[in-house]
Amino acid sequence: MTDRIGDVHISRAGFVATVTIDRPPINAVSVDLMRDLADVLEALDKDGA
Repeated sequence: MTDRIGDVHISRAGFVATVTIDRPPINAVSVDLMRDLADVLEALDKDGA
């Protein structure tokens, strides 16, 4: 299963989740990216992945 929140992609296989930041060309960190990443981590915590 693959999901996306903003510039953050989440791939899940069983109990393993891979989180990928996709902000070309240099994957620069922004406030919006940090919020998206926090949302992803919170969702994964609730999901048990």
